[in-house]
Amino acid sequence: MVPDKEEGDSAKLKPTKLKNYASKDSGAVMMEHSPGTKGADNLLVDSKDKYTISPCEEKQWVVIGLSEDILVRTIKLGSYEKYSRIVKEFQVLASQSFPVDNWMDLGVFTAADAHGEQTFELPSPAFARYLKFKLLSHYGDDYYCTLSHVRVHGSTMLESFHEDWQAS
Repeated sequence: MVPDKEEGDSAKLKPTKLKNYASKDSGAVMMEHSPGTKGADNLLVDSKDKYTISPCEEKQWVVIGLSEDILVRTIKLGSYEKYSRIVKEFQVLASQSFPVDNWMDLGVFTAADAHGEQTFELPSPAFARYLKFKLLSHYGDDYYCTLSHVRVHGSTMLESFHEDWQAS
């Protein structure tokens, strides 16, 4: 949020562009990924020309470390590669620490059978420092599965407290 001064008004806060907390620019890191996955770090870069790739028959998952605890509200998946399968169902898990044995389930989501970016709202936003994405199924019959990027939108702990304070 940035202050926005208008004539006769005190400083007001106006929303800024949504910050992607799952980007390298925001300090996110790829903690771990399934063994057959190549290019997992590409999920953290904002480019339609880069992607992660793995054989579809293998279990697929990645763990992304965010730079700080984030109240995760929205997940976006981007898939632009034409000659591969795209994600159909995926599960998002969260944790405050890593490594961890017990993850908190944030939900199972179903993507449309379409290339491009898709948005998924979490039914119950939750704080997380680490997110695990398990790719459960795919559309198509190609040998390889790809994913171009993962975006995570929400707010930091301090921003969340500020939003709660303003609402009350």
